Amino acid sequence: MTDDRILFKQQIKSACEAIIRERIENSKKAMSDAQASANNEEKSSAGDKYETLRAMGHLDKDMHARQMNAHLRELSSLMEINVNAILNVAGPGAFIRTGVTSYFLAAGLGKQRVVDKEIICLSVNAPLGQLLNGKVTGETIQIGKKDVSILEIF
Repeated sequence: MTDDRILFKQQIKSACEAIIRERIENSKKAMSDAQASANNEEKSSAGDKYETLRAMGHLDKDMHARQMNAHLRELSSLMEINVNAILNVAGPGAFIRTGVTSYFLAAGLGKQRVVDKEIICLSVNAPLGQLLNGKVTGETIQIGKKDVSILEIF
């Protein structure tokens, strides 16, 4: 059973890594497209319009660069997480099953489907991640106004 749980966490981590890597590639492409758009704006008699469109292209590129850097930081954090151990206390790399849903504390990717299971991937720094961090099986947490029991952590 232990090996199955570790394998499951490895599969979740791999799925998270693939999602983040795809986001990085999308950001790179969007940056490239924004730069190409800014470079392709032609001078016209309406010089202000030309300058405005070029500036907007550069702003888009900068926005996508910031997004890509955020994704790179998230990937770096994810890669540092060890999923090859069974945990008794919720923390980075923990899978947490509650009476409502299941969580994986690693990267803030939201609801994902992994191995035909819906899992909410959370950063430990997210408000819910902070609430779960340090909890053990059998404890109850309050999400909104609802009490939720932690059924399993590994």
